[in-house]
Amino acid sequence: MSSKTPMRLAMVAAFVLMATRSFAIILMGTSDPDANTAAPTGALQDSGWQWIGTFGAFCGTPIGPSSFVTASHIGGTVGQNFRFDGQDYRTTGFTIDPASDLRVWHVCGEFARKATIDETDVATGDGLVVFGRGTQRGAVLTVDLPGGSHAAGWRWGPSDALLRWGTNTVYTLYDNTQSGGRGPLLAANFDAGQGADECALSLGDSGGPVFVHRAGGWRLAAINYAVDGPFRFSATGTDFNAALYDGAGLYYQNDAGVWVQIPPDTLGASAGFYCTRVAARRAWLDTALASAPPRARVEASDAWPPSFHEIVPVSHDPVARVIVCDADAPGRVYRLSGAPGIRIASVSMIGGKIRMVYE
Repeated sequence: MSSKTPMRLAMVAAFVLMATRSFAIILMGTSDPDANTAAPTGALQDSGWQWIGTFGAFCGTPIGPSSFVTASHIGGTVGQNFRFDGQDYRTTGFTIDPASDLRVWHVCGEFARKATIDETDVATGDGLVVFGRGTQRGAVLTVDLPGGSHAAGWRWGPSDALLRWGTNTVYTLYDNTQSGGRGPLLAANFDAGQGADECALSLGDSGGPVFVHRAGGWRLAAINYAVDGPFRFSATGTDFNAALYDGAGLYYQNDAGVWVQIPPDTLGASAGFYCTRVAARRAWLDTALASAPPRARVEASDAWPPSFHEIVPVSHDPVARVIVCDADAPGRVYRLSGAPGIRIASVSMIGGKIRMVYE
C-alpha cells in the first residue's frame, strides 16, 4: 500500500470539516511562535507577503485594482473592512465561484499593488510558499503501538492570528471530479526531511494565498482550502486534529464514514492539505474582476434643486481615497458616484481647495 493512500482517502472527510473550520501555518523545524512572522528574505524575497491583507480573522489577496480573492467558506458581510497596507477598505460586494471555494470581493477605493495570477497552473513537484494566520504548533503527538511508540507530529496549538509563512511542494493535483465537486485542487504533504520551513495548515488560515515562482517572478497559484483529518487513536476514540508527518497506527474516517486504521507498518504516512488552484479558474476570475465597481467620480451642481454633472477634480488618489476640487464656485453642491454605497467621510478646505475623503 502506498504510504499516501490513507491520507488521500481522508480528503473528503476533511472537506466536510472545512465547512466550519479553516486553517493556518505550522512549521516542521520549530515551535517558536515568532518564527516566520516577518516577510521571507533571500531566495524567497517578495514571494507574496507584500500582497496579503486581513479580512476578519483571515487572509485576502488583492488581484485587481479594487478586488481581492479569498476562500468562499470563510463568509463575510458586505460593508466589512478589508485591511491592506495599513488602510481599511470597505467591501461593496462579492462574486462566488459556483465551481470552487473561491470568492472575489470588491472594495471602495483602489490598492497600491496587487498579486499576479499564475497563468500556467502548478504541476507535481512545484515548490510553494504558503501563507496563513492562526495557530502555533502544539504538543508532540505520540502513537503507542504494540511494537513501541513513535512521534507522529504535533497537535494544533493556541491561535494567535499572526501571519506566518512556510514552504512545501505540490504532491498531486485533483480535478473537480476527483475532488468530489470541490473544484480544482493541489495537494501537499507534511513530510519529514524537507527542511525547517516545511509547513502544514491548522485552525485559522483558510483563504491564505499560495505562491509559485515563475520566470517573471512570484505568481498567485492557489488559495488555502482544507486539510486531512480529524484523526483518532482508536475507531471509537475522540477526534483530534494534528499536523502529522508519521500517522502510522492512527485512525481516519474513509469515504464511507468508517473509521479505519492506517497500517502500523506504513512509512511516511503524512497528513496533507489542499488548496484551490486559481489558474484553473482563470476564466471565472476574469469575469468576477470585470464586475468590480467603477472608480469614484465627483459630480457637482450650481443650481437648486440640484442638477448634477461630472467634473474633473484637481487630483484624485484612489488609494488614499481623496479627491481635491477647486473651490471657485460659491454655493456649489458636490456628490460622489462609483462603488455601491460610496459616501463622503470628511470635507476640509486646504489652500483654497476642497478636499474630500471618501469611503
